Amino acid sequence: MEEFAAMRANNVFVTDNASNMKAAIREYTWIGCACHNLNLVLTHGFSRKGCSATAAVSEEEGEHIAVGIPVEVLQVIDTCKEIMALAKRTHLNAVLETTLKQSVVTRWNSTLTTLKSVSTNLDELHSLTSVPGGSRNLLRLVVYLNDSLLREVVQILEPFDTATKCLSTDKSPTMHLVVPTKVQLSKQLSPSPSDSVIMSQLKEHLQKKLELYFTSVLSTSLPHC
Repeated sequence: MEEFAAMRANNVFVTDNASNMKAAIREYTWIGCACHNLNLVLTHGFSRKGCSATAAVSEEEGEHIAVGIPVEVLQVIDTCKEIMALAKRTHLNAVLETTLKQSVVTRWNSTLTTLKSVSTNLDELHSLTSVPGGSRNLLRLVVYLNDSLLREVVQILEPFDTATKCLSTDKSPTMHLVVPTKVQLSKQLSPSPSDSVIMSQLKEHLQKKLELYFTSVLSTSLPHC
């Protein structure tokens, strides 16, 4: 930065939360990337380590209560990934009107992309299972897939994708949008009377992750101009 005359006393650095990045610029003002933090919300939110197969016991009532991400949601994601893998292996994408999209760990919101592509093609996938010589593996996966839950998960994830696109700009400032973005996401994750038990649990789980991983952006204080 000194070589390019870019090092100034009032520089503000925006990076991910990696310790080596923080250490490199510890003498300067640092802000965690809001979009990276959003990705952390979903990465940890959909981690198997937080699966509700592990139950917690309420000390007050002595009841077993589900914690973490519902196992049913993970099953939907796994099934969609299996359908995607089958489509790639059997060249199924070539006969679909719109191709199925593969989930990539390093690409933000790619789980949503995969789920949406399967949901969009679900009717066509059902039709392909009924033709003579249709894939039995595809039939098994399509029948096993909880399509109503799939649509609900997509609906929950779409605001995160919108938020990422809103905050990921190169030519205009977006810091003033970080707090409103979090408020909006929090509203989206608020429980609704029409929510199923699974959706209520998923929303509560993601709400906790939002509070945990989005705080570093909001609590950062900039020097006064």
